[in-house]
Amino acid sequence: MVWNNRGRYSISNYFVVVICLFAWQDIYAQKIIYGKVSDAQTHKPLSGATVMLDNSETGTTTDHTGTFRMSVPSRSGKKIKVKYIGYKGRSVAFGQKPCVSDSICCNVELQPLDNLLSDVVVLGKSKAQTHREVPSAVTIIDGKTLKYKTATLNEILDNAAGIKVAQQGGLGNASRIIIQGMDGKRIGIFVNGMPMGNSDEFQLSSIPIDMIEEVEVYKGIIPAWLGGDGLGGAVNILLKDFKSNHLEAAFEAASYNTYMGSLQLKRYLGKTSTALHVGAMMNYAKNNYSFSSPFELGRIIHRDHDAYLHGGFSVGISSRQLWFDQFDITLSGDYYRKEIQGGLMNVQNNIQHAFTRTHSASTALSLEKSFMNGKLTAQLHSTVGLSLVNQVDTSHYCYDFIGNKFLSGSGRGEIGSVPNDSHDRHITIRELLNLTYRIDSRQLITWNTNYRYGRKMPKDELADRYSRLPTSGYPSRLRTIVSGLTHEWKLYDGKFTNELGIKLFNHYSRVLPFAESIMLQDKLRTSTNHSTMIGWSEAMALHLLPNNALTLKASVQSTVRMPIAEELFGDGVLLLPSEKLRPERSFNINAGAIWLINAGRYPQVRIGLNTFYMSAKDMIKLMYSSMNMAYDNIGKVRVVGMDMEIDSKMNRWLDIQGNITWQDARDMRKYAVGGGENYHYRYRIPNMPYLFGNVGLRLYKEGLLGRSTSSALASSFGFTKEFSYNWEASNNNTMLIPARYSWDVALHHSFNNQCQLSLEIRNILNRENWAEFRYPMERRTFHLKMKYIINKL
Repeated sequence: MVWNNRGRYSISNYFVVVICLFAWQDIYAQKIIYGKVSDAQTHKPLSGATVMLDNSETGTTTDHTGTFRMSVPSRSGKKIKVKYIGYKGRSVAFGQKPCVSDSICCNVELQPLDNLLSDVVVLGKSKAQTHREVPSAVTIIDGKTLKYKTATLNEILDNAAGIKVAQQGGLGNASRIIIQGMDGKRIGIFVNGMPMGNSDEFQLSSIPIDMIEEVEVYKGIIPAWLGGDGLGGAVNILLKDFKSNHLEAAFEAASYNTYMGSLQLKRYLGKTSTALHVGAMMNYAKNNYSFSSPFELGRIIHRDHDAYLHGGFSVGISSRQLWFDQFDITLSGDYYRKEIQGGLMNVQNNIQHAFTRTHSASTALSLEKSFMNGKLTAQLHSTVGLSLVNQVDTSHYCYDFIGNKFLSGSGRGEIGSVPNDSHDRHITIRELLNLTYRIDSRQLITWNTNYRYGRKMPKDELADRYSRLPTSGYPSRLRTIVSGLTHEWKLYDGKFTNELGIKLFNHYSRVLPFAESIMLQDKLRTSTNHSTMIGWSEAMALHLLPNNALTLKASVQSTVRMPIAEELFGDGVLLLPSEKLRPERSFNINAGAIWLINAGRYPQVRIGLNTFYMSAKDMIKLMYSSMNMAYDNIGKVRVVGMDMEIDSKMNRWLDIQGNITWQDARDMRKYAVGGGENYHYRYRIPNMPYLFGNVGLRLYKEGLLGRSTSSALASSFGFTKEFSYNWEASNNNTMLIPARYSWDVALHHSFNNQCQLSLEIRNILNRENWAEFRYPMERRTFHLKMKYIINKL
């Protein structure tokens, strides 16, 4: 479902129009050649292999399952050429006897080159490396490296080049992703290409790393085909899709009463492609660690009200046998409960009873269908979610960290000016339509439309009774449409790629203002906010040297981020509605290079360098008043910086990685809000680390403790330079976050490719580290993880 200014139109209308536009190109008789390209020795699929029709420019590449599909004229040749780096190319004759619907099956197996080892190809043209070479600035986290980790996805991202994850404590506490000086709500989160909100809305810890195949982090430039809006970048999480029966269970126990468990099941029904898939997870952390107060010398503060619980499940059916090429429907439910600690920056306000609780249920539908002999592919992803959010703050007493107990200043409640026992209902609808049309082997057009609808129906009878006003607010709604069109053109045998895209951003909201404002109205009136903007992007990549070992790429984009529900609606407790917010706008430039050294032999090295410039205006910031907070458009920010990463395979058993990032984000407003000179003009943005990096190594050995076993020892070291959480207006600034250093060591062993055991020690030196706003982090922690896999069900 999508909207425009004149009314409502269905997706099917757009669909019919696009089919009609391109149908003329397919009037000639054609046949379809399809098949699978795989390794002749391991029989594993080869993603990104090139398939060309002999003596023609017609061709395609294999997808992540090694499958290709190509339409060719009926009178064309009878051979195809298949190439893949690290393998001997083949010229294969395909039969003329049709299999299904006049299509011809032609499976191809390629032999690895004698001088290449199967474990060396990873830094050659693996699936992850192919993704790195797209024109956009992107960091790829390969799922193969995740099996050595006991960390959450937040901690995995924190070790990647150009990315910083700022957390306010242990598992379940608030976190924000920082990419190229932009953070939180400006970073889009996607799962299998489906927009899930931003990094403030979506909890990355809710996805176990055992379910992840790969993570793509787009920095600065968000590709138009990915959809959605954002300024700083996007994180696209690709989940595993098992091609056979699969059952795996994982459980992890860690310090401070932390426990995490997950279960994945996929069961195919008979010899069909229809499968039942089930997932479940549970996370719990008491987060009861202690820290030294940074404001009172010698005082030790113990966190005793910071527990977190999350339980979730999903069940669904997927199939390739229906009219669709791919069909999947999933039902899921989640439960969250998070205690509120508070009072970390002083010795008062030690919250002991307040907490938040969320019940949510959603249904997700994914459809994919090819038309016109495979030239046109349509994908539809739809998610409908309902959640009930409880904010509970009803205590008659308050506490401090010294041990004193006293009556609540407002008569009841520990946080705001009135008590809260809310029962807010939220409805969220997300629709994503992708239409991809392959003009020929070199040109591709993608049209992407993302529709987002949100509605809040607040209810807090306790707060309303105390304030004698509708403190919790009134029903509000939000609708956002982002539609993008991208043209991709590959020239000179794929050595040069250019992507040109345009996006249309449409935002509409109806918000009832704060209760005190409503009391001044003669009758109840909503505040309507409507805006339409256009953004564009162009990105290019150039592959040099005979084996494409050097890739140069650059991209430029004018992009927009629409206000989200939290910013517009408020929360009924401390956040006031901000019904007149304008979208944020940014102009971004990225330029970089990737160089593969000794691809195909030891030692082989991949070096990546990325530089960036961003200029953003109408930045939405949280403003404080005496009792409440509200968002407002006041910011103008300029960011420049660079990041560099090195990934090397020294030999069969040793890998070494490292990265470093420098980013300089500064306030560029010459005049302060309300007039007058802005005294922190050109100052660094507070709470934004500007220099950080990581280095790690991994030793691994097959068969060390027996046949069909594998062992690995991993060590990593990360640092963040000291930075300020206030404006750096004085050389005697005391509001500093000390430099952070952390050394982690992990041991992993796999028994017969079924049972896996991991032990990790983080912050082995037991340093006292701090995060944003001087929030204390855990000291040394121990993590033990067990995982069991069954492929024969």
